[in-house]
Amino acid sequence: MGLDQEFDSFELAGTTFDQRYRLLNGSIIPRPIALVSTLNKDGTNAALFSSFMIASVEAGYLAFSVGPSEKLKSTLRNIQRNREFVINTVSEEFARPVQLCGEEQEARVPKIELAGLRAMPSEKIATPRIAECKIQFECRLHSIL
Repeated sequence: MGLDQEFDSFELAGTTFDQRYRLLNGSIIPRPIALVSTLNKDGTNAALFSSFMIASVEAGYLAFSVGPSEKLKSTLRNIQRNREFVINTVSEEFARPVQLCGEEQEARVPKIELAGLRAMPSEKIATPRIAECKIQFECRLHSIL
């Protein structure tokens, strides 16, 4: 899969509730693993999150749970700083390589490269998407609970 492949873009603005419902549910159920990409000082960060859900079909909000941790996770820190992120859904064929993004690595090792994945530019935000993921949601932070 090359970076020059075509992706379909879809804007939620101007769609009906039924169209949003079908698009969001069809993309998220059964619940895939969210590979969340964010920007840090050294480039693109990627981390796995299994608690990924639709927060509001009406508003088109998605959510994921970072979960409790002794120290603040890089993903959350990056989202707080930049107020944007990409939720990339992972297909079964990339399950094993993506698992590497969930393992502890040296701070200087880019997990995306370690997993053999490629970052590609987003259309609306600065945070890159993951080229191998078939569904990518470019997100702006609404709130953190």
